[in-house]
Amino acid sequence: MGIESTNGFREEKLIPYNTIRENVGLLDDATIDKINTLVLKAGHQIVKKTER
Repeated sequence: MGIESTNGFREEKLIPYNTIRENVGLLDDATIDKINTLVLKAGHQIVKKTER
């Protein structure tokens, strides 16, 4: 998993699975809802592109 920078280029910084797992529990419900919304929107865009 990498980190996308503000200029749109992807950095090659890998985040260990355990780091993600340990920190997800620290997120509040509002942040998790925002993340879910963004993931769903991205998924819908991918589906639209593949249907063309």
